Amino acid sequence: MSSSQSQDGGTSALATVSVLPDFALTPESSQHSIIDKNCISDAVVTLLNERKRQRNDEDASDCDDSGMSRICMKPDILSFYRTPGAFKFCRRNSNEPAIDYFHSSNRGAPLPENVVIEILSFLNKRDLCNAMASCRLLYMAGSRCRNWEYMDLFNRTVFNHSLICFLNRRLKVMRMADTNVENWPYRSSSPCVALHYPLLLTHLDLSRAVFSEKSLLTAIMRGCTSLQALSMEGHNLGADAVAICSSIGQNHGLTRLDLSMTVGLDAVSVRLICHGCTKIQHLNLSWSGLDQETVLTVCSNLPDTVTRLNLAGSLNKSSLGDEAVEILVASCGNLKELDLSDNVNITERGLLIINSLPNLESLSLNRCYGIPPMNFLTPAKKTETQAD
Repeated sequence: MSSSQSQDGGTSALATVSVLPDFALTPESSQHSIIDKNCISDAVVTLLNERKRQRNDEDASDCDDSGMSRICMKPDILSFYRTPGAFKFCRRNSNEPAIDYFHSSNRGAPLPENVVIEILSFLNKRDLCNAMASCRLLYMAGSRCRNWEYMDLFNRTVFNHSLICFLNRRLKVMRMADTNVENWPYRSSSPCVALHYPLLLTHLDLSRAVFSEKSLLTAIMRGCTSLQALSMEGHNLGADAVAICSSIGQNHGLTRLDLSMTVGLDAVSVRLICHGCTKIQHLNLSWSGLDQETVLTVCSNLPDTVTRLNLAGSLNKSSLGDEAVEILVASCGNLKELDLSDNVNITERGLLIINSLPNLESLSLNRCYGIPPMNFLTPAKKTETQAD
């Protein structure tokens, strides 16, 4: 095909160049004096002549040299058809010598650790874990990062060694509701980790958490001395009840405690809590299987700082009567919310004693069948009373 025919027939320059062999499309093609006539006819223009004709052709003015070279290149399948970010966290291999950019010999002065910690604080937990896995320096700095102040393990399964590593990173708030803590499956390669006392936890939620080893729960509670809020709903303390309650009692700043549906509490364990937690304000002991001795111990040893108390549902529904109510009102005169539901031994005498509380705002006596219904209509106090 001649050059005149390409102009008349409207054949583009790209179509003409695309059939040339690779050596004819290079700048050194002018050095080839002899070209196989069976491959290329004499009528085919060279790349240099084609570039001159292209600059004079107005129809092909939007195509440059870079576009001509790109059209003849095959795309890289590994990178062109790959989802962006697929290899974001892959380790890259390099033939260059390993350089420690944190070493003083490569920078003139050692990089301060607080600078590294501040840089890592801008990462999310996923990127931070990948950075900590790269070297020991970043692991130590990342463990002290402020990103570890809050941890949410709600409804997850974690290994006991992983939980210990989390707690050693200066956690302050941890949510472990419905968490399943399992043992390390490979006993031959079990990592050597231990809790670093004291723990810095201030808020801990262990509601319905399941521990394969009860000793880990006891060890965690032993290391907590600064708790302000604690929830242990649905736990079976068993033989460790005294040890765990003694550890709870060493948190003198504890203000909120939820032990609802907790099995294993007795008079000795609740006395340790009441004597140690002198600033407690909210206490929930509903449906904890408390017998009469334990109920009387709670009512007589609670501090006057308690403003919200829930003692609904004792063990035999007769443990809490008018005598316990009288002791409770004498000990906790600042109660604002009180729930004594499902205690059938409370009578109208106990209701009159409760009515003497000066700051009472909410009272729940559901299914307290020992109180005649008409007694709830006594307008002696402006109290929001719930009764079924």
